[in-house]
Amino acid sequence: MNQMSKIDLTRTRNFGNLISDTFTYVRVYYKSLGKSILYFVIPIVVLASIFFGQYMQQTLAMSSNPDSINAIDNLFSMISSMGGASILGMLASAAMSAVIYNHMALISESETNSATVHQIWDRYKKDIWAMIGISILSGLIILFGMIFLIIPGIFLFVKFTLIPATYVNERQGISKSFSRSWNLTTNHWWFTFGLTIVIGLIVSFMSYFLTIPITIVSMFTGFASGDLASANTLISVIYSTAIVLGYIFYALLYITFGLHYFNLVERKEGASMKERIEQISTETSGI
Repeated sequence: MNQMSKIDLTRTRNFGNLISDTFTYVRVYYKSLGKSILYFVIPIVVLASIFFGQYMQQTLAMSSNPDSINAIDNLFSMISSMGGASILGMLASAAMSAVIYNHMALISESETNSATVHQIWDRYKKDIWAMIGISILSGLIILFGMIFLIIPGIFLFVKFTLIPATYVNERQGISKSFSRSWNLTTNHWWFTFGLTIVIGLIVSFMSYFLTIPITIVSMFTGFASGDLASANTLISVIYSTAIVLGYIFYALLYITFGLHYFNLVERKEGASMKERIEQISTETSGI
């Protein structure tokens, strides 16, 4: 399948189709999608990984020297590094949402089956703040649910998975996107939950498959040399690399949710079928 063979986003898909079409989408649109992720997401991810690497290095240094735990400066430095990594990680997730869902929206609207980096940038810079707002609001609500037992938090997480895709494709505002995602996943909660688990496991496996061997070799090399500081640095670098790779692989998760959004819209409303019927009626009336 080449770049000009279009994927029909607006059709129903079963569980297997959603997983397989995720990889098909990457294979067909890897150039425009990959460039957009490289330009608009990876720089944020790299910054987040640097902060996290610093946090890991400080944590490992403290574990090897417990007396330093009481040092206020060290604790403040650890908290700052972890805080910076968390904030930048949230920004990276919002950026990934803005890039991928706008890419999918452009593909679904395009007659030429194309989405350029420039087109995505025009939409990205308008949507990034909304994506950040959605990430914060949904995160707080899910956290609230997690505090009052784990199950409510999981339930809310699944109900909110389609909010970014809904916002980008329907342009009805953040509050309506929350209710829209809730309604779309109604009667399809278990399906969406299972989809999240499966694609999440695939993404995690792909990430760990690349990083674990390198981590093991680096740890043995560092500790064998007897230089604990060098070993800590190596481990921090590996973990930072794992974060970058993990975010790249997590693009698959967003694509799956995007396909699932179109899947549920089609199942519940038959939007594309209605458009086809209307088009046929218009053409017939003109004969």
